[in-house]
Amino acid sequence: MRISLLGPTYPFRGGIAHYTTALCNALRERGHEVDFISFKRQYPRLLFPGKEDRDLSESPLTAQNVAYLLDPLNPVTWLKTAGRVKHHRAELLVMPWWVAYWAAPFAAVGTLVRKMTKTKVVFQCHNLIEHESSTPREFLTRRALKRGHFFIVHSSDDLRNLKKIMPFADIRQCSLPALDFAGKAGSESVREDGHAPSILFFGFVRPYKGLNVLLEAMPHIIRHAGASLVVAGEFWSGSKQEYLDRIERLGIAGHVRIHDRYIKNEEVADFFRKADVVVLPYRSATGTGITPIAFSFGKPVVASAVGCLPDVVRDGETGLLVPPGDPASLARAVVRCLEGERLKTFAANIAGRTDDLSWDRYIGIIESFA
Repeated sequence: MRISLLGPTYPFRGGIAHYTTALCNALRERGHEVDFISFKRQYPRLLFPGKEDRDLSESPLTAQNVAYLLDPLNPVTWLKTAGRVKHHRAELLVMPWWVAYWAAPFAAVGTLVRKMTKTKVVFQCHNLIEHESSTPREFLTRRALKRGHFFIVHSSDDLRNLKKIMPFADIRQCSLPALDFAGKAGSESVREDGHAPSILFFGFVRPYKGLNVLLEAMPHIIRHAGASLVVAGEFWSGSKQEYLDRIERLGIAGHVRIHDRYIKNEEVADFFRKADVVVLPYRSATGTGITPIAFSFGKPVVASAVGCLPDVVRDGETGLLVPPGDPASLARAVVRCLEGERLKTFAANIAGRTDDLSWDRYIGIIESFA
């Protein structure tokens, strides 16, 4: 099948770039002829809350033969992108969707492709509505997505929400596969004390991810399980001090280690291998790649029962689910997860569900759209 894939890839960093690149490689491995179109640039500095939008990993996730063409602030490149899709004679144009910033270029490309070709437009909805959303952003999201013929969502919540916007759309739900970080292990020691249980909070620190809830739960966890917490990810929007103040107020500084930076690919395995449990205390969630990464390392997940998380974490089997924003429930669940032989039981259950982490089902859905 001839497929045009439009989205970020190396040298840009982050989960969307990783997943778009992995999708390209998976499609090519299945024998599809994929024309990978990426960005000349992503965000103006004013709109990017992180320190750097480039991936500084020594072992970056890459794809071959990428055309760096689309500039979100240059409409001429939108026309060139649509022309490239036409020239490729693509049966499908696949585009990830995650923030309304991309609404104008993606809507323009989708409109032009639909007018100029018989190519079907497929949106991968990583986040249907942004976590820090607003009425204008939701309006832009609707405008862009209405250019799609088919949709893949990663949570039952997004399935319901998209049906409200487009009740007759062809929508398929599928969990994100796992990214392969197992072969990129570095040598950095993340946990000095090899005996105390370790909890991992991984990824960019943003308000919706509920790190403050986990910090409030830590005194109970420390008393009953003696566990430490590793926070591995960059703090966005200058929010770090409020978390440091909370840690000091709770008296848990000796049990919390913070790695405030973008975690390079070769470091990911170190953090997950040395964790006993991964905690996602999210206040809201649509799609997240953290859970499949945790499962790929055999680690159970304690998560809030929001968004995609109940779809991928089987309560009592591969982890535990708790109400969002409830430190007491979260604390009890983490302690319970660390008790007795539960970690071994969870690991065995996760090992029995490896098919859920593969790309086969995801690629099969894309193939069905042709």
